[in-house]
Amino acid sequence: MCLIAFSVNAHPEYPLVLLANRDEFHERPTLPSQWWKTEKNTEVLSGRDLQSGGTWMGITAGGRLAALTNIRKPTGKPGNKSRGLLVLEALEAKRPAGLALSDYKLFNLLIAQANLEGEWSVMCQNEYSRPQDLNHGVHTLSNASLNSPWPKALQLKAALTHLLTQPFEHWETLAFSALGNTETHPDEALPNTGVPLEWERMLSAAKIVSPAYGTRASTLIVANQGGEVIWQERSLDAKGMETSRSIEKFQLQWH
Repeated sequence: MCLIAFSVNAHPEYPLVLLANRDEFHERPTLPSQWWKTEKNTEVLSGRDLQSGGTWMGITAGGRLAALTNIRKPTGKPGNKSRGLLVLEALEAKRPAGLALSDYKLFNLLIAQANLEGEWSVMCQNEYSRPQDLNHGVHTLSNASLNSPWPKALQLKAALTHLLTQPFEHWETLAFSALGNTETHPDEALPNTGVPLEWERMLSAAKIVSPAYGTRASTLIVANQGGEVIWQERSLDAKGMETSRSIEKFQLQWH
C-alpha cells in the first residue's frame, strides 16, 4: 500500500472514509480482497500476499482496520520479516500492536477502531515518532511520514476533501477517478527517496502504470454512523486496466 487519504469524524453521516492505492511488483502473487481467517482465528476482510502471507490493508467485523505503507529513504535499513505481517498483527490485537521494529524494513502502520457511537479513532505508528492519534480531519499517508506534502498526496487529499462536500451517490465515481489519476509531476516537486530520477517521476503519479511495477489495487472504504461499512476494491493489471472488482457491505459487530 503506497498511497492513502482518509477522513476521520469529519463528515456528519460518514465518520470514516478512506481511499487507497496499493503499489507492488506485478510478479508478486496476490489474492483480491475476501473474508478469511488468520492463524489466530480472526476473521478479516483483506487482500492477501501469497508470497509472504501478510496483507497491505484489512478490516474486521468488530470495526478494527489496519493499513500499511512502506517508507522510501535514501538510507533504509534491513529487516527479515514481511511488513504485511504487521497488518495481521494489528487486526488480531485488541490493543495497538507492540511492534518489534528491528524486524522490519521502514514502514507506516495505520490502525483505526470504531466505537459504539459509530465514531472512529485512528493512530499512525512508525519508528520515527510516537504513535500519533488522529481523531478528526483529512489526512494522507504515502511513502514518507504522515501528511508529508508529496504532490500526489496533496492531490488525493484535495480530491477527498471535495468528495466529502458532494452527494453520496457521486462518491464512488469521484474516489476512483482520483485514485486512477496517472498525472506525474515536475522534477522540482519530486522527493529524493534514493531511487533513480526516472523512477521518482513514475512513482509521482497516484496510479502508477509500468510493466514491472505499478498500482495493483484501488480501494474505497466508507463507514456510516450506524456501523455499516462498504468496501470496494478494483484490481488492476500491468497496463492499468481493471481485472476484477470486489464489493463487500457489512454491519459492524461491536463488542
